[in-house]
Amino acid sequence: LLGNQDVGGVSGMIELNGRGFSMDELNTQIRGEFDRVQYLGYTYQDIAFSADLVCPFQKWSWTIKDDFLQSSGSIDREQSQDQIRLNLGAQVDFADLYALGLVQRDSVAEFSGQFKVEAFGPSYDALSGSLVLANTFYQTEDRYYFFEDLGLNLENSPKQKTLRIESPDVIQGAPWMNLITSLVYDCVICALSLLVDSYSIQPWFIRSFINNVS
Repeated sequence: LLGNQDVGGVSGMIELNGRGFSMDELNTQIRGEFDRVQYLGYTYQDIAFSADLVCPFQKWSWTIKDDFLQSSGSIDREQSQDQIRLNLGAQVDFADLYALGLVQRDSVAEFSGQFKVEAFGPSYDALSGSLVLANTFYQTEDRYYFFEDLGLNLENSPKQKTLRIESPDVIQGAPWMNLITSLVYDCVICALSLLVDSYSIQPWFIRSFINNVS
């Protein structure tokens, strides 16, 4: 159904209420509850989402109460002929990245935090914007990282990408910080594009960033 071999069995229900078969006429509400969704070999449980789609606006919200991932949040999306605008607010109360199959090197890889994203651009590949993380925690077998306040600003031009870090907790230019910030921003953009558009996520790309964090 999704054309993605990384997605396995799905059990749940989806309710549609609205009208329109083209983006110009779309006015639809979607509600869904899934008992289980298999992705990258892991079976997620207890997922609920809703969406209000009124062209050119979309609003998605979700809650996940899996044993190894507890998260909630919402996304607002507006798209014109030459511009995409995204606003996201999310809370990750707990994520075991090893159990989810996203981390293979460390048997301990736990993440939690809050983040907000404001992004704009002509396409997902060319988005610029800001990412603000609060009370962000990441732990491996050997060490842990905690950021009370971390701001990232991405300027995405055709010739180069510039990532600026703003935080009293962060040492400017630390190599491991560059890896973590790249990981977070790319994961957010991948998640946004999956939820609101037919955009292909490359799971190896996500895993490659996580597995290189030391």
